[in-house]
Amino acid sequence: MPRIAVILGAGPGLSSSLATALSKTHNLLLLSRSLPGSLPGLQLSIPSSKLLAASSDGSRPSLETAIKEARSKWPESRFDVGVFNTGGTFSPGPFLEQKVESLQANLDSGVVAAFNFAQVLLPEFLENEPDTETGARGNLVFTGATMAIRGGPIFSAMAPGMFARRALSQSLAREFGPKDIHVSHVIVDGQIQTPKAKEYGIDPNKASPLQMLTPRHED
Repeated sequence: MPRIAVILGAGPGLSSSLATALSKTHNLLLLSRSLPGSLPGLQLSIPSSKLLAASSDGSRPSLETAIKEARSKWPESRFDVGVFNTGGTFSPGPFLEQKVESLQANLDSGVVAAFNFAQVLLPEFLENEPDTETGARGNLVFTGATMAIRGGPIFSAMAPGMFARRALSQSLAREFGPKDIHVSHVIVDGQIQTPKAKEYGIDPNKASPLQMLTPRHED
């Protein structure tokens, strides 16, 4: 049976690489706030027959709408991979200069959206018969960073959301692992050469948290 992989937070860099790799075995549903308009910027060499790009802010209604669109395009396929790869709101800085709005934005995009993503996809996975080779009904992956286990001095508005995302993944792994659904939290550190990294003047080979504090805009 054909399969569908869903990536929320689809942008250049890691998500594009994951999409390319998964396209060898899956149809792809790519989701982000800026899609489908930003799709050309991802520079994907994936046939349109295997690709659907849709807008989602991580809210339950937007995710449910996208799932319905994918089911309509690939009616004979089953959902069995979900990748939650949103980075949250990039807001490093001294704690006493932080605004609660930055914390709330990171909790909304990094935790509430992850909660919604899991609640929409897990029922799809539970309907699957176990894979004949792996025995799995589905794989749900949450990406994170070192701040998910160790908060840095300038990441007070960002680290709490990353901690909470990891806690969510642990709870889901313990609940759904016995039901043949693999849930994982993967720490992906290191800068990837993307337009955003260039905007912040980050050298992917030697980026440090302090280097991220000052955006650099080139004419």
